[in-house]
Amino acid sequence: MDTLTNGIKIEVVSTSATFHTLEDWGLAVGNNNYIGEPEQETYYIDVPGTNAFLDMSEVLTNGPVYKSRAISIDLGGLRSRVEWDHVISDLRNKVHGRECRVIFDNDPDHYWKGRVYIEGFDRMRELGTFKLCMPKAEPYKYDIQSSSEEWLWDPFSFEHGVIRTIGRQNVDGEHCINIPKGTMLAVPVFMVSDIASPEFTVSDGQNVFTMINGRNRFPKLKVCGVNDVELVFRGRGSVVIDYRGGSL
Repeated sequence: MDTLTNGIKIEVVSTSATFHTLEDWGLAVGNNNYIGEPEQETYYIDVPGTNAFLDMSEVLTNGPVYKSRAISIDLGGLRSRVEWDHVISDLRNKVHGRECRVIFDNDPDHYWKGRVYIEGFDRMRELGTFKLCMPKAEPYKYDIQSSSEEWLWDPFSFEHGVIRTIGRQNVDGEHCINIPKGTMLAVPVFMVSDIASPEFTVSDGQNVFTMINGRNRFPKLKVCGVNDVELVFRGRGSVVIDYRGGSL
């Protein structure tokens, strides 16, 4: 009976308008296999004169890269027959064709992102059903909260969640911050202010990057991979680290 009480939260990216299928329309999720499998991007080179080939799929990224994946959610509910045309029109007006974030009630720590479409509406007496589809959703589901946002207790799962909130860090000399490992590599943004030393730097143990007041981003500096990353700041100033984890 769990699926009869499982809804989804939908947030329209362009307007930040937020809806909940159960609370706003009385619509519950009716299937369990709504997330399609991720398809990895692969690149192989045949070696002439042999039966061998070279797998170059991860040469540039040092890890797998995935294509978009499909999400297809069966939604249904009971309404009087005269209400259904209004309900489905209201839903189409608010979310159809729009880029949205979708959060499942049974996975409140993450959101999926893609363009939403309403398909296959049907009604039998008071029972109305249709599909809410994201044919090209991004392959990873993203953490609800980024590292720069204030940590919230309500959506956090103590069983599956990872606390990534860092907040503003004041550096005076040397300051170390540990970034937990994850699944999806991310390039953090460093918002720096109040530099009061000749140099203000950050190191990931392999490279040292010099920062300036304002927004700093270094494509070579990545976090949330298979290992924790320790960032070492040196100098005097304040920094906010902004990145968002993800999971398949």
